[in-house]
Amino acid sequence: MKRPNEARLTEDDGRFQAIFSSVPECVKRVGSNGELIDINPAGLAMIDADSAEQLRGRSLLELIDPAHHRAFLEAVSSVFRGNSVQLQFQVIALSGKKLWMDQSAAPLFDANDPEKVVEMVAVTRDITAQRAAETAISRAKVAEEVAKAKSLFFANVGNDLKTPLNQIIGYGELLKETAFDKGRHDEISDIDRVLEAASRLSSMLNQMLAISLDDSRRCVSDINTFDLPELVDDATARLKPILHAATTRVCLALEGAPQTWIGDKQKLDQCLRSVLSAAAEFAAHGVITITSRPVFAGGCTQLQLEIAATGERLGARAAEDMGAAMAARELGESALQLARGTLRSIGGEMKILTEAQRVSFTMRVPAHPATNQDVAAQVLAP
Repeated sequence: MKRPNEARLTEDDGRFQAIFSSVPECVKRVGSNGELIDINPAGLAMIDADSAEQLRGRSLLELIDPAHHRAFLEAVSSVFRGNSVQLQFQVIALSGKKLWMDQSAAPLFDANDPEKVVEMVAVTRDITAQRAAETAISRAKVAEEVAKAKSLFFANVGNDLKTPLNQIIGYGELLKETAFDKGRHDEISDIDRVLEAASRLSSMLNQMLAISLDDSRRCVSDINTFDLPELVDDATARLKPILHAATTRVCLALEGAPQTWIGDKQKLDQCLRSVLSAAAEFAAHGVITITSRPVFAGGCTQLQLEIAATGERLGARAAEDMGAAMAARELGESALQLARGTLRSIGGEMKILTEAQRVSFTMRVPAHPATNQDVAAQVLAP
């Protein structure tokens, strides 16, 4: 027959095991050298382990990013001195994926010696999504300041260039009229080429000034819920005059990704308009196709948009010239390079691929699909 104390201990142990097995957070028991004594099913799922036997007796440092080894060992040492410790660190699961963890650890004392710590008990939460969101917001704030400076630069340079450019156009038109009047028809084609180049440059300046004006008015962080098809429609609508002038069609294929996302809507809109403007320059009498899909990169879900252009200007020679021009302007301040810099500042990227009859711009933007609760929260927000 069990004595009362033994019965109570058996009952307490049963309760602990029930909680240990069912809680959604990772619960583990750790030895003084950081070796794993036991871990619950939720913890095994986080690190993609099949059973606790795979890990028992092994040092947890094998699963922790080396950059956090020292902090983790110091935390273990502090717990075995009788303290409770909270720590955030990054682990590398058995599958290779990286996760950010928030750990609360406390000492477990010997029943016969209240001063002696025998184990560390730690509860760990997966905060990878939270860290990604915090990083995106931080990058967005930095990008906001960068965008303000670049918008001011574009506005000043654009206005400084418009006056002499208008003078060139006006003088060219005067030369053309004089050539007509005096019958010098062999000069007209050369003058037309000058006027065409000047008009194209004027159009690009107008686009640049429009972008800088929008940015100066709306240069604030915009991490919220947005509708992807609506955002793309708005971006293409802004470029309709350019597209119609070049008789270019736009085809949307956005079914490959969720329709509602959470991310920096303003930065995505700015980059999309810049890339569409560049694509329109090479898709005269052709087609611009926009496709979307979610991808997993940098430890979180991202939105990938591909803008592919085909057209008369994209012969083999034109594609080669374009690739060379892009490389030459890598450090330039064109609208396309501004888009690339903006994407990098918020953790995204852009790749450009030129082929004989096609050029594609692939953008990856930190964002994640919105849940029904996210959408409802935005609708109800004041």
